[in-house]
Amino acid sequence: MGILDLFRSFKNKEANLSDLNQWWLNDFNREERKYIVGLYMPMGSQINEISVSSINVRYKNEVRFLTNLSDWVDKPESRDLAKKIIFKAYSLENRKLDILDKHFLYQSAIKILYKDRSNTSSYNLAVEACLKQISISNLAKRAFKREYRGERLPSHTGFKQLCIIREKDKEYKEAITLCKQAKREGWYGDWDKRIERCQKKII
Repeated sequence: MGILDLFRSFKNKEANLSDLNQWWLNDFNREERKYIVGLYMPMGSQINEISVSSINVRYKNEVRFLTNLSDWVDKPESRDLAKKIIFKAYSLENRKLDILDKHFLYQSAIKILYKDRSNTSSYNLAVEACLKQISISNLAKRAFKREYRGERLPSHTGFKQLCIIREKDKEYKEAITLCKQAKREGWYGDWDKRIERCQKKII
């Protein structure tokens, strides 16, 4: 079964995805669809097509799948395709999603869009994704602790990337505030070094 069957499988699980088949066919031409499928290598093995049998045990909803797919497609030569995929996932963010699904959606959006930061629209959307990820950071922290008991929190892309942006813009006090919040919540990172560096730059 191919990617259309995958989208139908989500629909059969009452995910209300009647538009995804048309999106896949309308937003990508045949060569692009073939290229995307060729990049997708779940569990380290390349497959001939994106199929229900290969991924339905790994993704419980369409946003999680699209987020993961965008990461596979995010190459310098195919970033526009990755942006199309993450934008589609973004358009579904208001559906009932787990906090961690939202956390990783925003994380992928930040990584993909900031790489295209020379484009003003992509830059602004990357900043927006940072702010959205930060806005749910405390909830995400609790979800991580429930799901990964005993493990320390990972790094937080939203905090880190927005700190970098604010520091580049010489908005050092805001960067310090972000670092302190990330440190307080327990996200992994070199927050003390960033704080010290920004404090030295404040006139």
